[in-house]
Amino acid sequence: MAVNSRNPDRLTQFAFRLRRFLTALVLVLATVIIAERATYAGVFGTAPALAGSGNAAVAIQILLSTPAMLYLAALWYLRQAAAAAASGGPFGTSVVKSLKRVGFCLVGGSVLALFAVPLIFSLGSEQHIRLIDHDVATLIIAAIGLALVFIGQLIDRAAKVEAELEQMF
Repeated sequence: MAVNSRNPDRLTQFAFRLRRFLTALVLVLATVIIAERATYAGVFGTAPALAGSGNAAVAIQILLSTPAMLYLAALWYLRQAAAAAASGGPFGTSVVKSLKRVGFCLVGGSVLALFAVPLIFSLGSEQHIRLIDHDVATLIIAAIGLALVFIGQLIDRAAKVEAELEQMF
């Protein structure tokens, strides 16, 4: 279903704005995360936040930022879904794939934040209060990720039903 570019509907307009907003958000957040982790690694001449120096400190900070990078990837996939909707295909396969990828990125980032990050702290002989970081917000993000995978499957089924109906008429 092609959308007339002279008279786009409200969903298409919202999808265009959302895509633009998500693009800017990903760029800003990526810059903030990189700057923050570089500071923690001592790249700017400050002492590293964790034990180690030079390349080891940078490697540790890259590992610690992996959950945040997965969350950024989720935002990027959400941007792709908005772009597909803006193109006139809100029930297309690209939206379904993007939503599922968003869900998997959120779940993966949450699992890493809950288990891997505390393990990295403990292996680095750093003081970390608990082995499993049971942050409620992280658990909620994981649940939202699972729900998005489910919603992606629902949209996929709706697209198949829509295609069948179009064939009938």
